[in-house]
Amino acid sequence: MASDLGDDDLTKAKIPGLASVVTLDSSQSDAAADPRAFLASFTTEEDKAIRRKVDRRFLWLIGLMYIIKNIDYQNAANVKVLQVGQPSNVLIELGMTADHYIIFEVPSNLLLKKVSPRNWQFRIFLSWGIVLACHAAVKNKEGMHAARYFLGMMEAGMFPGIAAQLCSWYRSDEMGKPIMSMFGFQNCSGIVGAVLAYGISYMDGLGGLSAWKWAIATILFFFVVYFVLPDYPKSQRSNSWLTPREQDYLEARLSENAPKTNDAEFDKSEIFASLRNPRTYSFMLSQVFLNFGGYGLSWQLPTVTTNLGFAGLPRNQLLNIPPAAASVLAIIFSGWFLSRAYLTRPAYIM
Repeated sequence: MASDLGDDDLTKAKIPGLASVVTLDSSQSDAAADPRAFLASFTTEEDKAIRRKVDRRFLWLIGLMYIIKNIDYQNAANVKVLQVGQPSNVLIELGMTADHYIIFEVPSNLLLKKVSPRNWQFRIFLSWGIVLACHAAVKNKEGMHAARYFLGMMEAGMFPGIAAQLCSWYRSDEMGKPIMSMFGFQNCSGIVGAVLAYGISYMDGLGGLSAWKWAIATILFFFVVYFVLPDYPKSQRSNSWLTPREQDYLEARLSENAPKTNDAEFDKSEIFASLRNPRTYSFMLSQVFLNFGGYGLSWQLPTVTTNLGFAGLPRNQLLNIPPAAASVLAIIFSGWFLSRAYLTRPAYIM
């Protein structure tokens, strides 16, 4: 009977599990040899099922990451009104700066490919949680400015890192959903932050600390990032929730210049091409105006609502919820409208 078996069959019989390896190699070779035929072998239902898997893995997690990021950075805006009139108030003259983001975001993304997205985001959450906890030692205005600068430096790579990682999982025409999710959760942070500021205000003096100096939640959340956040479609971490065929499909459907699992280097020519592309500067300008209206308002809103005099401390914190809720609804409507608009440019301008 052995004579009826070919060499490949004998090898598979002697080495357990080799058949699955051969099948995996066959799937990879099909995707590499004829990507169009490989993509055509997937039905519409399979495509939707795979993309739902990716959505479930990413959208809620990156949303929570972005909520924590905005709460941590803007907590001083919520809490500085609670310190008005206190001699130890080091928050009253604190402004919002962005120079640390400008300096450290690009180097952070250049390191992303070397370290892997999961490990780099894990580092970001751990380091900024430690820096945030160090705010408990702040005693004067100079120390507060230094602490806030290091906080921005540690968390600078989170947003661009997530955006770069999503390019490995979503096509450019599909990026609207995860980006809308991030910005939607960003504005949800105004709701969550207001409720937290109201509740934490009653912790003022607990353990000898002012209410705004509590930061244990961020340090604990880095465990979630480490164990849940994926790397790339064909990374080893993806084997637990994606089949080899699904992993090949997710990479095969991306554009040629999309970051791949086995691409550990940035192409310098693509970097210079991006710098020469007018769309880069158009996007930068749109982000500048977006941040003027978004971060500027969120930073000053607690002070404005307090000065209106409608509610005393700490109930005034709850007045920050309606504007944040309105912005979340506006983002949801904008995403729905733009996905159905025939001409998107007039809609963007509007």
